[in-house]
Amino acid sequence: MSVDLVKEMSLTPSEFKRQLLRLCEQFELDTNEVGGGPEGGIAYQIKLSDYGVVCVRSSVLPPRKIASISLPVMKVEFSFKGVENKSVDEFMKKFNLYFRKGGG
Repeated sequence: MSVDLVKEMSLTPSEFKRQLLRLCEQFELDTNEVGGGPEGGIAYQIKLSDYGVVCVRSSVLPPRKIASISLPVMKVEFSFKGVENKSVDEFMKKFNLYFRKGGG
């Protein structure tokens, strides 16, 4: 089974890489950097099961400007191969929780 998802996230490439590696460390996921993504991004292959992997590719988009504030923006693409829907949901739940930013 192949599933593709895309997200826009407000963070820098170094923040993304640091958080992704911490996520994989915490959940003991086998991670390999498979090259740079377009425009300063990165690409990782993460083993989710004996046969299933997710390729996570990021690319830098133009900053989002709101009045005098400029926020970094990245496009993050997920490509799941050989992974059951349940495993996709579990990984994305962990990913979303780990990358959540506080506010208030």
